[in-house]
Order: sequence, then C-alpha cells, then structure tokens
Amino acid sequence: MKKIILLLILSFFYSLSYSQTFVTPPLDQGAMINGAKTFNLNMQTGTTQFFPGKNTETAGYNQNYLGPTLEIRKGDSVVINVTNNLTSWNINTTSHWHGMHLPAMMDGGPHQAIIPGGTWQATWKMLNRASSYWYHPHPHSSLGLSDTLNSTSWQVYQGLAAMIIVRDTETDTLGLPSTYGVDEFPIIIQDKSFTADSGNFAPVPPIGLGVATIRRGESILVNGVVTPDLNAPSQMIRLRFLNASNARAYRIGFSDNRSFDIIGSDGGILDTVANTTRFDITPGERYEIIVDFTGNQGSTIQLKAFNSEIEPFNYPTGGGLGNVYWNPPLQDNYDVSDFEIMTFNIGATVGTPVTSFNTELTEIISIPESAANNFSNPRTYELSPPVPGQTGGFTINGLVFDPARIDDTITLGHTEIWDITNIATMAHPYHIHGNSFQVISRTNGWRPIHTWELGWKDVVVVHSGETVRIIKEFTDYANPTMAYMSHCHILEHEDIGMMTHWVVVDPAVTDIEKIEEKINEFSVYPNPSDGNINLSMNINSDGDYTISLFNQSGQLIRNLVNDEYLKAGKHNYLMDLNDVPYGVYYCRLLSKNKSITKKLVVIK
Repeated sequence: MKKIILLLILSFFYSLSYSQTFVTPPLDQGAMINGAKTFNLNMQTGTTQFFPGKNTETAGYNQNYLGPTLEIRKGDSVVINVTNNLTSWNINTTSHWHGMHLPAMMDGGPHQAIIPGGTWQATWKMLNRASSYWYHPHPHSSLGLSDTLNSTSWQVYQGLAAMIIVRDTETDTLGLPSTYGVDEFPIIIQDKSFTADSGNFAPVPPIGLGVATIRRGESILVNGVVTPDLNAPSQMIRLRFLNASNARAYRIGFSDNRSFDIIGSDGGILDTVANTTRFDITPGERYEIIVDFTGNQGSTIQLKAFNSEIEPFNYPTGGGLGNVYWNPPLQDNYDVSDFEIMTFNIGATVGTPVTSFNTELTEIISIPESAANNFSNPRTYELSPPVPGQTGGFTINGLVFDPARIDDTITLGHTEIWDITNIATMAHPYHIHGNSFQVISRTNGWRPIHTWELGWKDVVVVHSGETVRIIKEFTDYANPTMAYMSHCHILEHEDIGMMTHWVVVDPAVTDIEKIEEKINEFSVYPNPSDGNINLSMNINSDGDYTISLFNQSGQLIRNLVNDEYLKAGKHNYLMDLNDVPYGVYYCRLLSKNKSITKKLVVIK
C-alpha cells in the first residue's frame, strides 16, 4: 500500500510540474504493390520519455512505443510484412490483427510465431466493415506469467500495440468527421506502473501479496503520453477509443458532463446514434464518438474516468461489496476513483467544420436466434476462477488452454448461439477471434444491454453471475487444422490459460475422423529446420498422396511428393529446402480430398 501511495504522489507531482502535448500516431496508408495494399512493420525495442529526464525501456512497431495507425479500405487486398527485431529480448513473438475477418492462419495468434530476426507475411482481403480495430502480439507460453518475455501481457505492456482504421463507401457518405489528426483522433488509453527509477515498467505483482496478479498502473497514457493536452478545434470532432490496457476498465465522460453521440463499436458503425454522458470500455473494446465543441473556443475540458460512479456489487464468495468489475481484494484506488485521462484546449475552427451528419448511420440487420443451427442447444462457455489450493489459472469450461487441443469444431456455413456464463468473482471481457458477432441478451446480470452494444462486437464484458448470449456467423475460411481463439482480454488471464481453441470445418471437403483413421502419423522434423527436413508418415491404406509446401500467403512453393501411389505402411522422405527463404511454411498431406497440415519454420 505504501508503494501505491508513493506512486500516486509521484504521478500527481509530475502532472502538476509539467504538461505534455497530445500525439497523433503517424498514419500509414500502405503502398500499392502488385495490386495489394502493402505495409511493413518492424517490431523493435527502444526507450521512451514519459516523465522529464526519465528514459523507460519500451517496445513498438516502427517506433519506440506503440506504432502507426494503418488505414485500409474495405475490399483492399492486404499484405503486411512483420519483422521481429526485438533483438535484445531474443524471443519469438506474433502479431494479431484484433477484430479482423480473415483466415485463421493469418490471424497472428500463438500458431503464427515470428522467430528473432524473422519476417512473417500476413495476407488477406479486407472484408471488415468500417470501424476501429487494432494489432498487438499474441504469443502463448505453457509456463504462463512466469515466462515473462513470452507472455502476451508483458509484450503488450511494453508498448507493442496500435490501431487499424478501416473505411468503406457506405460510411464515406454519412458526413462524419474523417480527416485524420484534424477532426478525427485515435484515443489509445493505457495505464502504467513504473519501477522506482522509471527505467522500466513495473513487473506483475507476484502471487501472495493480497493484490491482483495483473498489470495495472497509476499513470494514465493516451497514445503513449501521460494525461496529454490536445489543442482541439471548436467544432464537431470524432474520437476513436481503444482500451489497450491489460486489465483496467474505464467509465468515460467529460468534466462538464456534456453529452456526446456514440456512433460505432468494435466491428462497425451503429445503426443509429446513442446519445449519452457516460460509457464503459473494458480491455480490448473500441468505441467511436462524436463530441461537439462548437462555441467552446477558449474553454478547457477534461476527458475523465468516472470510476467512482461504477455500480457497487456484492460478491458473497469474493470478499463482500466491490463494484461490478472487481471484488474488494482485487480493487485498487483507480477502480473506485475519478481521474483525468486527457485535456482538450479548445481553439479556433480548422478546415471546413462538420456541422451535421446522418444520425441514422448504417443499417444493421439483426440475426434472429431462430437462424442459428444450434438454436435448441446453444454452445456454452463457463468462465471460472482458479480452484483454491490448486495450481492453475482461470479456466473456460474447466480447462486451461492447450495449443495441441481443439476444443470446438464448428461447421462452415452455420450460424451459432453461444452462451457465455461467468461464475468468477470479477468481470471478464471476452474476445472471440474471426468475424464479429451480435449480442442477443444479458441474463442474471446487473444491467440490460446498452444500445451501443447492439452493433457488431468482438469483445463483450461478462459480469459475475451473468450469462451473455451472442450469435455469430461462420461463413468462410474453413481449416480443420488451423484454429481460432476465444479468451478473456485481461491479458494476464489469457496468459495463464483462460483461452479456448476452435476450428471451422467444411463437411464437403474435410472429415477429421477419417483423416485420423487414414493417416496415423504425419510428422515434419526437425522443426524449426535449417533447410533439411524429414517427412515421415504412417498410412493405413493404399492410395495416391501429395505432399505440398505452401508459404504464409497460401502460395504453392512446390510439391514434395506429387500424386504418388503409396502402399499402406511407413514412408520417409528427406527433403532439401536450402533454396527456400527463412520463414513459416505449411506442409499439406492430401489424399482423396482429405488433408492434414503441419507448420514448418525454416531458419537460416
């Protein structure tokens, strides 16, 4: 407690002694190469000065902290080359495109590792609706939080995070403020704790101290700057909020209690504006608002977190009266206090101010529950706390994440209802990879659905004792061997195993059980390889087999075995891949339209 009080005093002192200017992250619109919008991202380490004269070790994309905002249009072919130059860390990493509708092999989850010095290429066609998305590392270590460098929570906390803006022709016609850095601003909110000398971010609190083993902080950053000042024009402006904090929730509002219009959520623009003075945003969520500063020239207005207003909640098995996000033992001062996030110094108008826009926004067609293939038997997910006295972390359906285990198999073309129930004594923001979903209902909770939750979402907070029902379409990107993830977006919870694994399968192409019956063993080794690999398989029946090597873009590199008739039994091949550049590849064994795929990392 003394440490927390000291850090709060230091943070207050710094805020009195100086102010920092708001920084708009650089906009990267990519380069058109061979018909694809192409981006190059370099994951790097460096130092950042958050306080005067204090250099903190940090990491970022193409810069020392955070990264550029990527601007992409719906319909674009996208190529993103991501290089792991985190040389001082000497670790594998990944880069996840949070909220993107893309193939699982391009998702950037734990299976798409980027080795030190290596480059991973992600390619897909932009199918997403216009909205605010983001990117960040998404590795996973079987050792959990004890394997600090390889944990998602640590890598993101060092600064590896940035926004993606998707635009489309439909929202172009709405008349919204859309000039980046002029009347449209990303607001990436994070909270940080520092070591005593501010040379590093503080480590996660160890188990046993009576505080939450999660990374939270007493310094509030916006776009990498502590409580900055933005010289904003006296006109309508658009703010794109991203909660990139590891664990903290914020109740957002303005110091003068002015109202504003929420126009968008995680996965798209809403179907009508939601006028309010407050909204909550939990880790991983995004919201877009329009606030009108017309007539306020010369005023100073703060953006604040009104966390003292968060509703109380009694946890019978969790220590008594807390609030709807945290039980008392896990709360800190900022969970129950009001505090500044940033300041708007209102100046003259700029450019041609937007004075009105189409408040009807876009049309969102609600997916009826009756359209779900599992309408009478929804898929269920139970979010559970650690078992007292036992090792292991938070679980989903009683299991911690295992990268070798597929938890759910979903049929291509199906629409599914998922019931997500939280029996833990705290709230969990639940993120589902792949395409966005719609929230249908909240039951046994403390509140109904907010109107701004009725759009497209990819993160939904599930409060203690509550069941949230969502509906999601699985229209494309079947792959029986490459999984998507669903997990709590409190990143320390994800790291200790609060994550599940699911695949989409096309019954017309793939029958997993028949694959397993027909091919008892297919292995590629050594893996990683320096260019010479062994292919080993044990097959149960005669037939024609092909083994192909594909790159991350899905392009065929070569057929290692080309439509060869093989007898049942064991077969081994030695392959020379020294002419293949380093990177991640996929070996696919195909027989009579049945396939199995193995990932191969080539290093040089």
